[in-house]
Amino acid sequence: MPRLLTFALLMLPLSALALEPEVQAAKDEGMPLYNAHLRSQAPPYLEPAAEAGDAEAMYYLGEIHRLRHMGMTREALEWYRRAAEHGEPYAMLWVSSAMLAATVAISLALPREA
Repeated sequence: MPRLLTFALLMLPLSALALEPEVQAAKDEGMPLYNAHLRSQAPPYLEPAAEAGDAEAMYYLGEIHRLRHMGMTREALEWYRRAAEHGEPYAMLWVSSAMLAATVAISLALPREA
């Protein structure tokens, strides 16, 4: 049984591991700010959790940057990418969407063959 538990713990994404209490407390303050549409106030509370490997905090920092600028920004894409690397499915969708948009933009900019 201990081997199975060890294996199960190793298979968890890093974000599933517990945050330090002060980091979790900061995230717990930041999420209600985000949900109350006070997004500009949330990053200082979410960033410690994101830097500690929390995929949810990374995702919401991406959302904050995207919504603040009414479109994808480098900062938003970077937070989404980091969250996607930690297994956050909605972040994976945003990253793939941005990659598709870039591919289409490049193909439209290429000269057409005669």
